[in-house]
Amino acid sequence: MSRRKERRAQERNAQGRRQRCARQESGRRRLVTTRHQFVAAVCGGAVALVACGSKQDPPRQSDRLVEQLRVFESAALAKTDFASVKGGANLGSDPYRLAALPLDHAAVIARGTDRLLVFDGSGNQVQELPVARQPSGLSLTAERLIVASMQSRELQRFAVRCADGGCALTRAAPLALPEGVTARSVVGHGEGVVHVADFHAGSLWEYRHGDWIMRDRCRGADALLRRGNSLLVSCLLEHQLRVYATGSDGALLMGPPVTISHDGPIWSFDAHAKADGELLIAASGVEDAPLDRTIGSFGNIDSFTYLYRLRHARVERLAALNVAASGLVTPKVTRFDKSGSRVHVWGYATNIRLDIDITSTPPNPSPKPILPGMSDCIARTKGWTCTNPLLDVVTTDSAVVEVPSAPRDVDERLGEALFFTTIMAPANSSEGQLSRFTCETCHFEGNVDGRTHHTGRGNVRATTKTLRGLFNNRPHFSRALDRDMSQMVHNEFRVANSNANLRDDFTLNVPSQAAFLKRMGIVADRIGPLRLRRALMRFLMAFRHEKNPNTFGRREFTELEQTGARLFERHCADCHAPRWRADDPAVAPPRDWASIIFSDRDGPVWARDTYAKTGVTPYVHERGARVPSLRRIALKYPYFTNGSAETLAQVLGRARVGGPSGEFLHDPAGHNDAHGRALAPQEARAIEAFLKLL
Repeated sequence: MSRRKERRAQERNAQGRRQRCARQESGRRRLVTTRHQFVAAVCGGAVALVACGSKQDPPRQSDRLVEQLRVFESAALAKTDFASVKGGANLGSDPYRLAALPLDHAAVIARGTDRLLVFDGSGNQVQELPVARQPSGLSLTAERLIVASMQSRELQRFAVRCADGGCALTRAAPLALPEGVTARSVVGHGEGVVHVADFHAGSLWEYRHGDWIMRDRCRGADALLRRGNSLLVSCLLEHQLRVYATGSDGALLMGPPVTISHDGPIWSFDAHAKADGELLIAASGVEDAPLDRTIGSFGNIDSFTYLYRLRHARVERLAALNVAASGLVTPKVTRFDKSGSRVHVWGYATNIRLDIDITSTPPNPSPKPILPGMSDCIARTKGWTCTNPLLDVVTTDSAVVEVPSAPRDVDERLGEALFFTTIMAPANSSEGQLSRFTCETCHFEGNVDGRTHHTGRGNVRATTKTLRGLFNNRPHFSRALDRDMSQMVHNEFRVANSNANLRDDFTLNVPSQAAFLKRMGIVADRIGPLRLRRALMRFLMAFRHEKNPNTFGRREFTELEQTGARLFERHCADCHAPRWRADDPAVAPPRDWASIIFSDRDGPVWARDTYAKTGVTPYVHERGARVPSLRRIALKYPYFTNGSAETLAQVLGRARVGGPSGEFLHDPAGHNDAHGRALAPQEARAIEAFLKLL
């Protein structure tokens, strides 16, 4: 059978399955629009919709939209050479973090242009310095400013010189990191103690008077904060905030940390140390409740701010405030005032800041209008200075300062706004189980959030997948029901708006619903459904994985990694194929793997477009699950569709290879006729070393 005929047969079979599923589930819920009635069947990672009209009905608006999108997608695929595409995503200058300097100055890292900037108290940029690739963390200590970069093997340090009302930075000696460690966040104490959060490896490191030591494992180690005699660390993928006791020199004391655990990620936090040793903590993130998919959309994922009291190593929750109900979504900045009586929370996805009086019962929030997109803020003599990666600006209470970068496609910027703000579903509600959300609510910075949630289909559970690298990884979702990005994006608009009083093919009114888009170069007052969907696709097409920190500055495999590559070729590459496109059989030959992996290219998907049954049950589809991509697999936590493995070592420990038919099983316990042998310990270590490079 030709490839085209085979594809058509697959499409007919998939359509038949969707129709059967819709008939079986038709009694569960119905969605009614002004023109057509649809039966909503929760058949996969998204809601599948089947028309109930007759065959003589004219083409629906949704059908026309998808076909127009497919013309656009096909043209984009035809002109893209995935074997030469560079990795990373152009998100503009991306001013990301900032630190307070003397004389009301502020240091800002521009993550997208690899720059360190200095602003004075009036918001004027007074200095610019190059730093290592992908800077992500800042800390000021003892007149030294420390910069952490995800693509550097050292911490960069700068001396701070202030005179005549101004401050300037001069480069100082760097601090080398331990082998294999990359720093996302850093915080220092004096000259002798430094702590580093390694997001990629999931660990907390301490530098103390000349020596480095790993102090804890912390999956998705994200942000660090020192308050009083405590060090606070966010383990984003474990949904934990940990509080470690420190000594007078800033080093961690012996003993386990106090842990605050949620059912979803914590995006920002702050603490206020009181004179009696009590610590007040404000933590903002997704609602502390299981994600509910049974309502036909996404339930129980509102944005919340939680207040805690920590005293004598005991933590008590004082309040849980649904900030989404006040119009604030994706709070990436949370700050106490100096007195500890008020908490200020900034929304990334909406144009709201809440000033919360925590002395009242319940806490009383007061909204203030801002620009959406704030990622970090510091208090100054007059108000706040904030970084804004969405709009590529630094803001003060009186000024908005652009941080320029290379020009970007306007529709790609519109797509970024659709991804990170609420304009994709502007009419959603926070009533009951309903939620106001964005794509980032479940995909922090486009990646995963560490959740394994019920899908609404029996006992089937599924883990979050990254939304980076989708362009050449078709079809989408574990059930592979969306065969291309055109269908996926259209369905996501539908699902996102399914419980709102708004058609999913709405036209966005920019002045009333998204006035901030004018700052992104979008001049139209009204944006129709086709352009909205095409813009989101344009953004996703360019939203590639960042370079793997484990490959930075390298050119060849170690002996262990080379052994792992050979074993991977023998046991794994049939399914997790080094294809440039998951739905195209062309592959990168093994002799080229090292040169590709250690280059700046985006690289193969390490996947294919077929289903497989490897023992990981319950199966999400009658034919198993779609073979997932292994790009940046070290960041994918937990593992397997059902989230039953916490580490790559566990994944490999359950594997069975070399059965009678050469089959590979990820979990023999879920297979009725399991054969093969377990990997030898040295084989598992070698394959794991190779996987961490992908």
